[in-house]
Amino acid sequence: ILSGNTSNGKISFNDDGGNSRGAVIYEHNGDNLRFQTAATDAMKIDSAGHVTMPLQSTFSAHRNGTDLSTSGGTDVTWTAERWDKNADMGGTSFTAPVTGTYLLIAQAKYAVTNGDGVHGIEIHASNQNWYSAINSMAGNTDADIAHYSRQFSILADMDASDTAKMHINISGRDLNGNVSYTWFSGALIC
Repeated sequence: ILSGNTSNGKISFNDDGGNSRGAVIYEHNGDNLRFQTAATDAMKIDSAGHVTMPLQSTFSAHRNGTDLSTSGGTDVTWTAERWDKNADMGGTSFTAPVTGTYLLIAQAKYAVTNGDGVHGIEIHASNQNWYSAINSMAGNTDADIAHYSRQFSILADMDASDTAKMHINISGRDLNGNVSYTWFSGALIC
């Protein structure tokens, strides 16, 4: 396929003789290679080799400044999103749009009292649960901690329509709702 140095070379696919539904496009002006599905850019490789996938499922949810009271184990509800490509994140859980490996990251901030026992944050998925916990039984911590922060991440093998949510495992403490302190994020990585 030969085209001018400021033109595009294109292989196009359609099913009715109308507009292109899929395409492989090489932009000579900028040396970018684009791949389209459903008439939309799905992947781009630029001249430096950077790969961007604007439709790749990714999300980041937070509580928008609203604290959450806990009692025993509590599923965290999310009141706002920084972003949610493909609208896969709901009020409490993320739904995997396709089978794949997902990076899930959870962070929470809350107060800890000496003697609280085992507490922490968890990620619950349809097929497995992951825990990040600490024991603050009497004598295991030096004192009460007014601003305790916990974060962890996992790679989760999820099937299409599996869900994942963040769970807080401490009773009688407020989960800090500050956008910078308590959040849940994830992305399809492969």
